[in-house]
Amino acid sequence: MAVHKQTPSEALFGNLISFGIGFGIGRGISGAGQLAGRNADNVNVRGGNNASNTNPPTRNADDVFHSKHDPVFEYLGQALGNPRFDAEVRNIIKHIKSVGGEVNINYDRARTRMAYGPRATPGEPGGLVIDDIASISAWRHEYDHFLYDQEQGFPGMRYLFENEDIRWEAERRAYQREIDTAIEFGIPAVIPRLAALRQEARISILGD
Repeated sequence: MAVHKQTPSEALFGNLISFGIGFGIGRGISGAGQLAGRNADNVNVRGGNNASNTNPPTRNADDVFHSKHDPVFEYLGQALGNPRFDAEVRNIIKHIKSVGGEVNINYDRARTRMAYGPRATPGEPGGLVIDDIASISAWRHEYDHFLYDQEQGFPGMRYLFENEDIRWEAERRAYQREIDTAIEFGIPAVIPRLAALRQEARISILGD
């Protein structure tokens, strides 16, 4: 059996301490697959319902933990492989990879992993790890972390550890992106849950 050699971002994610830039949801990346070679036509689309119907659909047991951290999944389902959202997801992946970042898709349903991780070396783009059944809202959230880090010039992990205000602004922006997504798709019922997750992130980072 061939031995998988860790990429730099896999090694990074595997040793991260949860600190607020997308890391509060799940740590580690062991068992996560690469997007390359996974054809969207073969993705089993899970969850969601019509945006005009705001009653959450019945979920399978392995979706429950996931949707706690990605509540929009209950209304819109997964984005990857979904005709409504797949093109946007592919464009996100394309942009991240075009500037040297990485995207790792997690297929392990036993553990939710959705995070953006900056690199230890300043100036180097970080990477995303995200569940294969993540909603478009979750994709936009983690992508916004990447964009914010890019706007800052990819200052590196140490800079983010040492600047709580920067970490909080990254979370505030990302959750606002999710709230805007809920408004866009007519699902206001999920906004209080997103606001609660945002407040959890604030307390984790700033302590108030």
